[in-house]
Amino acid sequence: MVLALDPVPIDETDPAVYHKTTNRYGYDERLVRVRGVGDKTVDDVVMVNARGVVTETTIANIAVLIGGRWVTPPRTDGLLAGTLRNRLVALGDLTERSITVADLGNAEAVAVVNSVRGWRPAVVVDP
Repeated sequence: MVLALDPVPIDETDPAVYHKTTNRYGYDERLVRVRGVGDKTVDDVVMVNARGVVTETTIANIAVLIGGRWVTPPRTDGLLAGTLRNRLVALGDLTERSITVADLGNAEAVAVVNSVRGWRPAVVVDP
């Protein structure tokens, strides 16, 4: 998976970011903004909140390997805590911690996590 950062922050005070919905408008808009129409070199977009903290992608939770430990943002940073992410946190395979854009750029590895697609390695272009 190739990921790129969306320069427009999400509003973590909006209750909609914490719930799964069929309203994809805001997410699809982010994809078009970052990759342009028809560009397939970027698979998904990494979103950040107003504090510049990484939240998730438009279709998955994000995990980052820092200091030999996989971490994922806490729900309070403004994200939908997916079922696979929650299971990995409960098992101790993921630890919750806020992730900065700098952390993303310095990460040993990045992955996206989604209950339908599973755990997939990812790279972030220009973090």
